[in-house]
Amino acid sequence: MTWAKVLAYIDGEPGSEAVAKAALQLGQAFPARVELLHIELSEEQAIPIVAEGLTAGAIGQMLEGLREQRELRAETAVALFKSLCVDAGLDTCEPDDPPQPGSFRVAFRRVAGREADELSRRGRLADLVLVRGPVSEVGFSQAVETAMFETGRPLLMVPETLPERLGSSLAIAWDGTLGAARATGAALPLLRRAETVTILTADMEKVGAKPSALADYLGEHGISARTWAFLPEEGALGERLLDEAAAAGADMLVMGAYGHSRLREMVLGGVTESVTAKSKIPVFMAH
Repeated sequence: MTWAKVLAYIDGEPGSEAVAKAALQLGQAFPARVELLHIELSEEQAIPIVAEGLTAGAIGQMLEGLREQRELRAETAVALFKSLCVDAGLDTCEPDDPPQPGSFRVAFRRVAGREADELSRRGRLADLVLVRGPVSEVGFSQAVETAMFETGRPLLMVPETLPERLGSSLAIAWDGTLGAARATGAALPLLRRAETVTILTADMEKVGAKPSALADYLGEHGISARTWAFLPEEGALGERLLDEAAAAGADMLVMGAYGHSRLREMVLGGVTESVTAKSKIPVFMAH
């Protein structure tokens, strides 16, 4: 099991460089084709958002501001591709060039459209989707939420500062649930490459499959893992999970991603949201 295509969403905001660098590291490691995707909000879709209740002059000013921001972000994305890929002498290609399985190549794709539509459509045809984060302490960003819940693919959320070597020490947030199992299975390509794997478990009495059983399962894949139990503080599981990952020396956290629609998922969803908002290390998630 490996990855052949990695999609990195480069929106041109601060943190985009870390996303691009993480994607390039992974593309070289597997090796895989990397696509750096930049999405511009088209004017046709921007107008309905800003038009309601505004005068024609105000709309014109806002659209001009949107155009300037759009161009600045696009220039940033193009400059990143040039500096990190073209000037660095990496093997680059056009986005729609024929496949070359088993080879590391980089393409830059610039499209106009709705962020959620373009990211979900293109993310569904990648093995891994990377987006920047954390963005806000109030909810998921649209890019994180789209990549997490609308692509059907694992997501790597990348903070603005990358660890020196991505994925050398991985921590798995394990509670025995379906989400945790899916995330662990999806992360097997990364887990095989890691020097250290730590299974983090809170409140072991409520865990379905025990962490020792997960360690045995990983062992079947040739992955050596240690177990690490801790007692969570009430109402602060997300923060405590990040603290324990840091104490274990992890440079990436693997965890299940939960939504908000069901009562059972509301608490778990809060943990996911807390981690995505506050993590200083990359977070690998699957939903």
